[in-house]
Amino acid sequence: MDETTFENGRNSWPMDANRTIVEAEGGNHMYKLLKGATTLNENDFSNYELTFKLKTPPSIPELATLYVFDRLNPSGSGGRIGYKKLADGTSSWILYNAAWGTVKQNALTTQDLLPDTVYNMKIIVKGQEISVYVDGKLKLKASDPTFNPSGKVGFYAGGFDYLLFDDIKFTVPTKEVAGLLLDKSSINMVMNEQQQLEVQFDPSDAENRAVLWQSSHPEVASVDENGTVTAHGTGETVVTVTSVANPAASASARIVVSDILHFTDYDSGANGWPVDPNRSIVTVNGNKMYKILKGASALHPKLFTDYDLTFKLKTPAEMPDTGTLYVYDRSASGNSGKIAYKKLADGTSQWILYSPTWTVLQTKNVPTMDLQPNTEYNLRILVDGASIRVYVNGELKLDGSDSKHNMTGTVGFYVGGFSEMWFDDVKFTMIDRTAPVTTAAMTPALPDGTDGWYAHPVTVELNAADTGSGVTDTVYSTDGGAAWLPYQGPLTFSQDGHYSVVYRSVDAAGNTGDIQTLSFKLDSSAPELSVAEPAARAYAGTETLQLSWSAADVMSGVDDSKTVARLDDQAVEQGTSVPLYTLDLGTHTFAVSATDGAGNMQEHTVTFSTYADVNSLKAMVSLFREMSWIDNHGIANSLSTKLEHGQVEAFLHQVQAQSGKHIQTEAASYLLRDAGAILERVGTQG
Repeated sequence: MDETTFENGRNSWPMDANRTIVEAEGGNHMYKLLKGATTLNENDFSNYELTFKLKTPPSIPELATLYVFDRLNPSGSGGRIGYKKLADGTSSWILYNAAWGTVKQNALTTQDLLPDTVYNMKIIVKGQEISVYVDGKLKLKASDPTFNPSGKVGFYAGGFDYLLFDDIKFTVPTKEVAGLLLDKSSINMVMNEQQQLEVQFDPSDAENRAVLWQSSHPEVASVDENGTVTAHGTGETVVTVTSVANPAASASARIVVSDILHFTDYDSGANGWPVDPNRSIVTVNGNKMYKILKGASALHPKLFTDYDLTFKLKTPAEMPDTGTLYVYDRSASGNSGKIAYKKLADGTSQWILYSPTWTVLQTKNVPTMDLQPNTEYNLRILVDGASIRVYVNGELKLDGSDSKHNMTGTVGFYVGGFSEMWFDDVKFTMIDRTAPVTTAAMTPALPDGTDGWYAHPVTVELNAADTGSGVTDTVYSTDGGAAWLPYQGPLTFSQDGHYSVVYRSVDAAGNTGDIQTLSFKLDSSAPELSVAEPAARAYAGTETLQLSWSAADVMSGVDDSKTVARLDDQAVEQGTSVPLYTLDLGTHTFAVSATDGAGNMQEHTVTFSTYADVNSLKAMVSLFREMSWIDNHGIANSLSTKLEHGQVEAFLHQVQAQSGKHIQTEAASYLLRDAGAILERVGTQG
């Protein structure tokens, strides 16, 4: 239809001092439109697809406007597509009709066109349907019934110092999918609820309407091939629909799944509550509240079955002699159960539960005025089938049952006698029937000993989660539930023992979680270990050790397979006899270690010594004679006589002479060793 790159001139675009072709970066030529200037293509267009590059200046003033004129007639009348940047940093895309009436506005929280940036713009015009894209994202789609069948198309720069345009191209609009829109941008849902998302195609006569649906968190809410969203669990997800023919065309909706059936805080409007002179939103102490005048009632149109209703109620400054507040429960066909508060002339008051036929089901008499003047109260009404409970500031005021209740209906309020009453933060929540889940985390996470034992102090931390009304209390017991203690923080167990910790939690709706049990065993103490023999003393070579020790562990027991005993680094067994003449003279070490079933080890070391003197040497001669290691009685007597007279050197020579003859070689080595040690000691002393 028409295309201009401005590399070879203006084509159908006017030029003057306010509208010029300039050279941009890289030698590229662009069309420059100064502030306050308008430009219109010389041709007339009816249905068209307009694409162009738009470059913004380095700075954008507080107030700036871009208009795209749509099919202006000879008198200059026609539609306008506007972008407005506002002083507060927000911006809007707006479609105006020929009378400058706003057809549709897309208000954005930020500045959509940034300074010194090139944008790819696309505007699709088919009859009264107009769509605006920026960098492939659909910014505005609306219908202008006042459109001109044909006319001039162009631009206006307002507030901007200038705007640059390039590659302006008009083509015949096709029936290919350019963009998608959803009828809802966000949905609040409750579990098991279903909502239908409807997709709109741009252009509306797009031929290929195949789409794919996807949920970013299907465990929160899933979506089927028809756009039906089903809520499964609390949380948030984003449902996206994408064109099969053009995957760049997509639209998304934010899905929030919670237990809230309805909530109104009146800060952003009535949200379905009726508004008229008798029922209005007013400001009270800087806060928006819902005021109901005397004799007026207000019911929300949403249908409720079972619900947990909470709201703030503010009473007037002056209380009449008699006054009534009704809460209508599940009204249907003009009939409903009623929860009433009545202020009586004698200064007393009543809470009353009525059936739909005004039968009094229960009454609670209060000797005083239960609702005081000019006071704000937190009310809660819990409706679960026939069961109805009423709380004021957390205190139970009424607990009754209405067997004739409507299964489903609307809920609302009536103010009688009182001049007015104010309501705020009206919230309907699903009845919480799910108990909290409590888990236990241990530190260390796994047993740090052997055979499932913990060998160091154990810390237990309880964590409770509730998807509904919230956890109010967590308790635990270490005696099987005989005594329950409030959980206030991590529990540390440092004493050895077998433990069984039971725990549970309760939520605000009174649901109690299953009792959970955490069992573990702790032994942080090493075995008790004692050595009976050897003792820490000096031994003569003729003595014999009976290696003996004992190990005991009252908790996990001693693991005998891991008990190790060593004499001078040589492994030995319990009860081993050790003739001390077989050991070298001097210091010796006996070490034993014992390990319990949890892996705790205890070590005990005894240091002892062996010595040689004349007396011990005489005893060794006698011992070896008894053992027949000296086989001649006369030689044995001769050796003993020499020692009695202190003739150690002569003793040594005789042993040397008889070694391997009448004295076994091994026995001779021991006698010679000890005699040599005595002579060396005597020589040192000399």
